[in-house]
Amino acid sequence: MNNTALEEALNDVLKGQYLAALQSEPAKRLLRSAVQSRPQGDTELDADSFFQALAASVNDTQDERASGTQLLVAVAALLVFLQANLTGPINEKVPETVADLASGADLGHETPAQQRPLGTETVSPGDRWAVAQLSASGEDVVGHLKKPQYLLLARTLLLPPLGLESTEGGTDETEASGAAPGQLQGAGSIGAPNGHSGQLQRPLPWLWWAARVLAVQQRVLSGPAASLQSGLSQLMPQASVIDGLQAEKLPGEMHAAASRLEAAAHLEAGARDHDVGRVADAEGHLEAAGKLLGTEVEVTGAMGVRTVHQKDAWAQLVVKAICSSVTTDDSAPDDSAADSGDEAEWLDAAAAGSLVSGEGGASSGEAQRSAQQNVRSVEMQGLSSDSDVLPVPRFVNAEGGEEAGSRLGSGQQALLLGRAQAVHRGTAADELRAWRMAPYIDAVLQQERSRYLLRSSARLLRARHERERNRTRERALLSLQQVVEATEQQLPAPSHRMRHAFSVRFPMGPSLRKELGEQLIAAGLVGSAMDLFEELELWDALILCYRLLEKNVQAEELVHRRLEVTADDARLWCALGDLTLKEEHYETAWQRSSHRSVRAQRSLARSAQREKNYEKAASHWELALAVNPLHSEGWFALGYCCIKASNFGRALQAFSRAAQQEPENGDAWNNLAAIHLQERRYKEAFSALSEAVKYKRESWQTWANYAHAAVQTSNFLQAARGVNQVIAFSQGQRREEDLLRALVDAVTGAREAAGTLGQELPGGRRDPDTQLERAVGEALKQASAAASGAGGLVWDLCADYYAATGFPASAREAALKQVRALQGSGWQKSEGHFSAYSGAVAKYARWQLEGVRQGDLQPREISSVRMLLRGAIKQAMERFEETPKYAQLTAILKEVEDIEKGT
Repeated sequence: MNNTALEEALNDVLKGQYLAALQSEPAKRLLRSAVQSRPQGDTELDADSFFQALAASVNDTQDERASGTQLLVAVAALLVFLQANLTGPINEKVPETVADLASGADLGHETPAQQRPLGTETVSPGDRWAVAQLSASGEDVVGHLKKPQYLLLARTLLLPPLGLESTEGGTDETEASGAAPGQLQGAGSIGAPNGHSGQLQRPLPWLWWAARVLAVQQRVLSGPAASLQSGLSQLMPQASVIDGLQAEKLPGEMHAAASRLEAAAHLEAGARDHDVGRVADAEGHLEAAGKLLGTEVEVTGAMGVRTVHQKDAWAQLVVKAICSSVTTDDSAPDDSAADSGDEAEWLDAAAAGSLVSGEGGASSGEAQRSAQQNVRSVEMQGLSSDSDVLPVPRFVNAEGGEEAGSRLGSGQQALLLGRAQAVHRGTAADELRAWRMAPYIDAVLQQERSRYLLRSSARLLRARHERERNRTRERALLSLQQVVEATEQQLPAPSHRMRHAFSVRFPMGPSLRKELGEQLIAAGLVGSAMDLFEELELWDALILCYRLLEKNVQAEELVHRRLEVTADDARLWCALGDLTLKEEHYETAWQRSSHRSVRAQRSLARSAQREKNYEKAASHWELALAVNPLHSEGWFALGYCCIKASNFGRALQAFSRAAQQEPENGDAWNNLAAIHLQERRYKEAFSALSEAVKYKRESWQTWANYAHAAVQTSNFLQAARGVNQVIAFSQGQRREEDLLRALVDAVTGAREAAGTLGQELPGGRRDPDTQLERAVGEALKQASAAASGAGGLVWDLCADYYAATGFPASAREAALKQVRALQGSGWQKSEGHFSAYSGAVAKYARWQLEGVRQGDLQPREISSVRMLLRGAIKQAMERFEETPKYAQLTAILKEVEDIEKGT
């Protein structure tokens, strides 16, 4: 093979001419090997046969040159797929099937786009087969993917030599345990630089691109797939690349490039960890990337304004990126002015609709998409992007002038977006989360130069934030529409758009347009949303639109028309089940999918839950999770069903899995703790509740459980904090007197152990016991304020607390308030209420007598006690004269009278 031809193909890839690379002679020779293997007499080779033949022809080769060609073709195919589904614009000259590319079919011929009736087939059999192959662990592909065979081509070329031939060939048991079918023998068996032998030795770039293929396949699915995540964990390309770079003797001029390569590896690893909820691992990768880029990121405050009419500057959150002397990627060819131009301006112009297509004019596919955009634009004419809220805050310096932000390279901007994603995944889903993300997004948007995907990602994140506020909701919708339209413009060039395609999480085209459709529905533009969903073949969303318009009959007709075309589409059978509420349609979906449709089992489980048949629901959740265990909502629902069925052991396992996969799920942590509390495992319950309160800060029930577990584990300071939160979030309706009693007893016990019971201590002490006393005192203060005269027990606790901490006057006052709180309880008619009231009176009287003995009170000051006792005895005489409490009051009255007489 001519090395020059291979180098030319490589240059085509670097220049963004991916189709030219696939048309190169080395690529054709590789792809023709599958075409030439077809049986004699077959004039055509369907997609299934072609890919089987291709896999057989490339799987066993160990020739270095052939492996290089194989890697190059796989990379070019992957980038063709990403250009069509992520960055845009789609290259209409790319043949629909890979077999056509191999056979040298007429690539310049373009089939005119035709308007097909709603519900009819719009996808070729080969593409539909490829989409089915891309599904993994029961998770379906989202929407209508363009050129799916090219992603499958990249997968076929890169994964079989590594022992990852299949994503669906394993048993349910292996997948339920998190292992992937076709599992490798170990991470070192794929050519890692540690010297372990494996099935085939492959270079580090092969491993990295194989991991990228799996990551892209995961991004086109509706949810995390266990088989893909297991494959990614086995490849571990980031660790391999970093180890390889450190092992090699690189020249001095290569050190900066090696640092950027390592940083990119960490950014990609962090993005993948965020996808599956491994927040701590992602944080470690972001820290490593920041060090390699010489950038330290911190969030601080600066004076600025957020609205047009705001005159006085207020403190705003702002990101400060402190760059060291380490070379950044600004000086690299990656960011040269001649190479990139100003992609921020390209994106802004494309979003505004001021760019035109290439020299040849718009293709028929582009014309159809433009027509659909025009229809949406007409319906959105009433919306306005004008708002008195600035898109990004305008910071001012001490002299009142505007403060310019620091200039950041593209790698540093990707790091900031990764930080924003870390905030999103690692904090509770409340209104503050978006504001914590905003400084990172604003820092990217304020850059004069940004890569296409970096700026698009920042715009998308800002649109998601702005749609949560009424004042900017219309601007958010228009901004999202502009981001979508920018993917369909011709500029900037594909090679520029592809930068950072793996290090930032910009959604795939169908998911991005689905998000736009959902926002159109929220804005009341259901008609535009229906056109968009039809284009994407998102039949579930389209059916939802029909149901919103109360056109269930038309929705059912649509599903039946689609089933006439694709009778084995499990998603359609599930949609029909959603419309008719008939379980047999879900069963049909399960059967026709060869027991792989997790959605069918999830729908059956939810149907059983609605009927309160929790054992049946749990069995369906078990089947769904056996196919794909990476579904935190499924584990949570399974745990709930197991609790209802009194299967607490299985419920504990299910909630544990839910919390592991989605650490920010406060309900999972709370339910996990509830089971531990029921089983009296208080230490484990306290650990789980410590996580739960991070994400359910406004739930007084969670704080009550937290305080209860803290008391049981002697974490009294945390228990006092929990009680404070219960009182605050329940607006005083819950005071948790039993927990307050335990806290007061803890304070009393600590004082007794220290020999300081009843003594006032210096106010400057900072020991833990003093901190506990302050916390308990604050909790009692809040509880007494919320008692509103009806909390006799709260005042009793206050009295005991003040007595233990050396404030007898306050203790006597609290005891009197307890008596007054119980006076209206009807104690004259109920023995139980009389017992409580008489006990409070006796306690108050004894403390008053103790005050006289200690010299704090004069004997004449207890006359009120005498009158209180006489009144209580007189009213209790008729009903309770024979009770011990009555005798106790009589004895105390005699003692008071004796002291007053001076005897």
